Amino acid sequence: MAQVVTDDVIAPTDSPRVATSRSTRVWLVVVLGLATLLRLLWVLHAARPTKALNDPFFYTVFGEQISQGRGYTLFSGDPTAFYPVGYPAVLGGAFWLMHHTFVPDTPARVIGFLQLVLGVATVGLVFAVARRLYDDATGLVAAAVVALWPNLIFHTAVALSETVFNFVVMCAVLVLVRRPWSQLKTAQLALFGALVGVSALVRPISLLFVPVLLFVWRRAQVAWRPSLRRLLVVVLAAGAVIAPWTIRNIIQMNYPVIISTNLGEDLCMSRHPHATGGFDLNDYCYHGFEKYKPPDYEIRKDEGTRGRAISYLVHHPLDEPRLIFWRAYFTLHHDRDGLEASESYGNYRYLGGHARQLLGTVADFYFFAALGLGVLGLWRMRTRQDPRRLFVVLATAALAAPPLVFFGDPRFHVPAVPLFAIPVALSLLAVLRRVKERAPAGAS
Repeated sequence: MAQVVTDDVIAPTDSPRVATSRSTRVWLVVVLGLATLLRLLWVLHAARPTKALNDPFFYTVFGEQISQGRGYTLFSGDPTAFYPVGYPAVLGGAFWLMHHTFVPDTPARVIGFLQLVLGVATVGLVFAVARRLYDDATGLVAAAVVALWPNLIFHTAVALSETVFNFVVMCAVLVLVRRPWSQLKTAQLALFGALVGVSALVRPISLLFVPVLLFVWRRAQVAWRPSLRRLLVVVLAAGAVIAPWTIRNIIQMNYPVIISTNLGEDLCMSRHPHATGGFDLNDYCYHGFEKYKPPDYEIRKDEGTRGRAISYLVHHPLDEPRLIFWRAYFTLHHDRDGLEASESYGNYRYLGGHARQLLGTVADFYFFAALGLGVLGLWRMRTRQDPRRLFVVLATAALAAPPLVFFGDPRFHVPAVPLFAIPVALSLLAVLRRVKERAPAGAS
């Protein structure tokens, strides 16, 4: 890839870049082809039904309920809003096609092939975002980083929402950065807002993009009035996407649930007398709600766990710094959660012990190497030269920060990976330039 490395990696971009060289297109095809091959091989091997009551199981069940025309409901037929509806709705559409087309398959394979397409598309979107912020070389390297990222490949074959979320988020980011902000259009902001709304129905953390945008515009010395006017367009577009689901919840759940009813549970998992900072279904949070029936059970539990979490925080404020540290630890201590999910978190072992250890070790090594390169690459982003770069940095932080508020889990750093690949690429290109400069004259 040496021929596409340039010395202009950190030069400001003052106009949209549309044309790409033939060599860049060839390299992009290679990267996308490799991303496709790795994900296809993993899906063919690892796309299996889960064997336990866990998130992949419930996502699949809710998707089947939707595909059968029963709506977002429990087995009992009672309405639910526990998980954000976006991912089950995507699965519901895929399962409906499975049931009504001439290409029948198992739900696990359908999920795998759907996420294969979205995962490869995300690789292409990373290229498109990075090249608009920097150049083709940065785009290619960032795309390659995502294409080869082991845990993203593992996630392709399991019913978890990260692959869909990453695809929609990268679509939104590309819409926002595709041209310099001096040329920002209202339609562009509206489309960005709509995509943020869609992504929020998969994982609400993308709503943090709204305050990030306001901060970046003000940092770029955009006056308050035009900043707020732009932000209003984004908020209205996102709200228009989310509102129908909220209205459904008011009608079906008899309560104004904006997106989902799991906020209280997520807050309480690491705010109780025996909290570790990680996933913990402690009785402190859950006792006393079993007397209620659906859908009132979800509402009461959400309110109750939220209240208990806040009460614990108020009465034990000195616990919070310690728990923040452990939430960060449990979020970053490994990067093999997709592999663990593919084996139903230990309930369905189909890999040999040596193969499991090798795959996990490779995934962790890749993650920690990328983490180090990415941290070093953040200072190379030269955010003052282009406010879009500052937005990407802060958007990455916004996607990575929520576990510090809720509870730590390796799965929760996955949404930040596609954007984080950009500073990783900047570091890798800096290393390549150093190697090139030190190479003896006449060396290839």
